[in-house]
Amino acid sequence: MKSKDLAAYVPVVQQMADTAIAFLAEQGLHFPATCAMPELRLSLEKRVKIHGIYNKNNVLAELWRLQQGFVKEMDTASHKDSLVAAVDFLAKLALFLNSCSVKDGGLQAWQQLKQDFDLLEAMFPGPAGDDLSTRLKLWQQLVRLFAKVQQLEIKQQLSGVFSSEGRITLYMNNIEAICREQGFNMKAYLQSVLVHEYVHACHYAAFMEARLQADDGQFALEKAMLCWSGAYFGKGRVTAVKESLARYVQLLWCQLNAPEIATKLQAGAYGEYVIYPNWPYAGVQGLAYMHEAEAKPYFNKMWQASLADWEQAYELLGASSNNVK
Repeated sequence: MKSKDLAAYVPVVQQMADTAIAFLAEQGLHFPATCAMPELRLSLEKRVKIHGIYNKNNVLAELWRLQQGFVKEMDTASHKDSLVAAVDFLAKLALFLNSCSVKDGGLQAWQQLKQDFDLLEAMFPGPAGDDLSTRLKLWQQLVRLFAKVQQLEIKQQLSGVFSSEGRITLYMNNIEAICREQGFNMKAYLQSVLVHEYVHACHYAAFMEARLQADDGQFALEKAMLCWSGAYFGKGRVTAVKESLARYVQLLWCQLNAPEIATKLQAGAYGEYVIYPNWPYAGVQGLAYMHEAEAKPYFNKMWQASLADWEQAYELLGASSNNVK
């Protein structure tokens, strides 16, 4: 897309913004009367955001080496139960990361892996008769590996961004590329992105209003903005709450107006794309699995909790995913 093409989208996007705001109102999400509407900007920048820090191929290579270490230890150990369990766990983890699990959806597979890890933790280091130093070393390596799995690098083409400075930026070349790759109708996807970003804007406005009403003392504004950014609870967990709430409303719009996009956004992926808070959008899975009659009240409960206590909102997010069977 070139600059001359961008100009044609300006009036279209403004109309879409009005549609997004009206849809939010239908969901019970209203901008406070004192809040100015965010400025809309269209950008040709191809902006990319990176989540996580560990290269997936390197982690898989480390997993294979560790699996061989457990197999080698089995050759001399007199008590093999925990070693066999570790080898089995690593095999399942490799399948998950390679998107080869077949029995369950990605979320269920990840939950089962976490349960298996907890069971392994209770089994190690193992019986006193074996070489505890080797077994303990292998277990420590497995613990570090499992932590890395939850921080795998993901490169994301940004469709849009809400800034607390009061601005929504749409990255039109990225949107165009995503639509081409995924086979999306561009107008429908662009509308869904606007819904998503206006949820962020509405969330920020409601959050700031609630925090400033609760604290009108000196530096109240600065403290509220720091809290919004996750300074007191953890940026990753706060971002997971924000993105899960925005993605849920985006999904609602897509289910009604562009079901083919909803299907892609809700697809049961495997690997790093179902692990939050590193991939913050994964937190929506619990809400997405619920029936609408249950999901909407739960969404509202999480939204209200987030205005006062990020920790409570994050716990609700986790509980929603844990209930998926």
